[in-house]
Amino acid sequence: MRLTIDVAAQEEARALVAFYTERNPKAASRLAELFVMAIERVASSPRRFSLMEGSRRDDVRRARLRGFPIIIIYQLLTDEVFVVAVAHTSREPGYWTSRLRPQRPSH
Repeated sequence: MRLTIDVAAQEEARALVAFYTERNPKAASRLAELFVMAIERVASSPRRFSLMEGSRRDDVRRARLRGFPIIIIYQLLTDEVFVVAVAHTSREPGYWTSRLRPQRPSH
């Protein structure tokens, strides 16, 4: 199964690392490490993470970044893991829903 990261999600990750870099470079470095580790875990075992509330139909899941109020939101599609957003847990919930891809019926 291939992994694709939405361009907007890539920009969100960069912006969050930049935000932390201005305040605490050590924390920013740790955050960047956690992003890489979380993406690797999502790619290798995408079903291990929790479903987002109310998203059973679209199989949207989240991977939390320990120590940060940040989640990686991704969608399991037939042949792809699609990273939809890198979001702060308490800001603008659901802003990313327009990025979801339609599910193709499985045969």
